Amino acid sequence: MTIAISGPVARTWHLVATAAGWQYRDEPGARQAAQLSLTTEQAWRLLTNNLPTAERLSTAGDHAIIGVLLSTRAIIGSPK
Repeated sequence: MTIAISGPVARTWHLVATAAGWQYRDEPGARQAAQLSLTTEQAWRLLTNNLPTAERLSTAGDHAIIGVLLSTRAIIGSPK
C-alpha cells in the first residue's frame, strides 16, 4: 500500500504486509493492494475530520483498504 502526500510537505509511505503485520518500507511490496494520493491540505483535513465528503482524492486498488485509510483520524500537535 502506498500513501503519497504532495505540496509544501511531500512524503511517501509504503506499508508492506509481512508475517508480523504491516511494516513501513522504503519501497513498495511485490503487490500494490492500494494507493492513496493527496495534497498536504487534503491530508491534514482528512486526519482532523475536516475534509468535505465531496472532495475527490486519488485512490486505486482494494476498496476495503482504501475505506480504512479514508476513515483514519489523528491528533496533530507538538509534544511538550
